[in-house]
Amino acid sequence: MRPLKGAAAAVILNLLAVTGTQHVEARVGASQLWKARASEAGDHLKTLTMELDAIRGNGTSARAEELKCEAMLEAAFVLHLTREPLVHQVLRSGLHVFKIVLDGGKRGVFDLSYFYDADESRLISVQVLSVPQSWEVTRPIDQAPHLGAILVAVNDRPDGGPRCVLGFSLKEPPFAYVVRSPREKLAIQVQPRDTGRS
Repeated sequence: MRPLKGAAAAVILNLLAVTGTQHVEARVGASQLWKARASEAGDHLKTLTMELDAIRGNGTSARAEELKCEAMLEAAFVLHLTREPLVHQVLRSGLHVFKIVLDGGKRGVFDLSYFYDADESRLISVQVLSVPQSWEVTRPIDQAPHLGAILVAVNDRPDGGPRCVLGFSLKEPPFAYVVRSPREKLAIQVQPRDTGRS
């Protein structure tokens, strides 16, 4: 499956409507669900930070890179505790928007937004609103192990390859994960860019 790149991903995935998802958990509103995930992320981030500190001298090891990827993902969820107005918005229409925001530095910001109805009980749509330059986003996947998810390649290594590959569920938010299998990473490797030269 060929990944979408940069602005093209934002335009195409902006039209993505969630189908087959009727309710978040009937007894738990989206706010509680996202706050619970943020609290869990805060605890996990502390553990990751301690482990990263313990191997600080070996910052380029595979384990260090894996930990940094996990920390990047967990930090995005922690924003729902520390910077809630940035990542949880209520639109004039009454819709609630819960965001996953990842800082791509000078390349831009990744913004994945989940839209819920006014009482936060039903997921209405999921939109990729922005993608940093050189990062890649797959179209929604309908095969295991990523059923109902998009994969995001954080392409910021010097060789242009992905430092991280992250999976985000479109049907069961706020479920997200770091893709670890080399085979799965190969599925969304950087495609050669058409430079227009012959």
